[in-house]
Amino acid sequence: MPGVNRLRHIAWNGLAALSALLCIASIVIAVRSYWQADSFRVEQVHWTLSGGPNPVPIKGTLRRRSFAWNDGALSISFGSSQDWPMQSLSSVPPTGLAAIWKQTILPMYPEGTHWRHNTFSPDPKALADLLREPHVILHVGGFVLVSPRSDIGGTTIRMPLWVLATLFAMIPLVWFRRRLARPKDQQHCQHCGYDLRATPDRCPECGAIPSGDTKGTA
Repeated sequence: MPGVNRLRHIAWNGLAALSALLCIASIVIAVRSYWQADSFRVEQVHWTLSGGPNPVPIKGTLRRRSFAWNDGALSISFGSSQDWPMQSLSSVPPTGLAAIWKQTILPMYPEGTHWRHNTFSPDPKALADLLREPHVILHVGGFVLVSPRSDIGGTTIRMPLWVLATLFAMIPLVWFRRRLARPKDQQHCQHCGYDLRATPDRCPECGAIPSGDTKGTA
């Protein structure tokens, strides 16, 4: 089926190109992370308020997912959740509590979903600090997996960026190797290497139409 084979050929080329771009991006980010670190977070904040004409906050809930690159490594955290009970401010009158919440807390943690980006100086001690966590369940080289904490939950994965660059480079390397291994004579398809001597006008494997100077000979 030439149509299916051609779609498969296009998909393979697209995957190789995408992997090559991701490999380059991983290398660029790895180099950048040694002189400037970046953190990206998605935060979901929900406030539970009391009833009545002058509601006051009873509890706040923060759910956070984030990823960051720092000192040549990528860290991904997800599933963390924090509850902020307001009992610690029970001695504050309701009107004062509402004022503190609106003027100080709410501007920092507004209701809804928010995207935050911060830049900071690279921290070479980040790996050592992560390994001090009591819930480290895997540590192989620079790869670290931290299980959810009992207080806020959340899982953290740390991976050296050179590992990502290597993984992304595998598909382009296979693509390039296959490209070099294809026959260069005029009797084979220049796209997939199929023998065109019996079908010089169109490749039955990938559907490509040879140019005038690359048609096979019967």
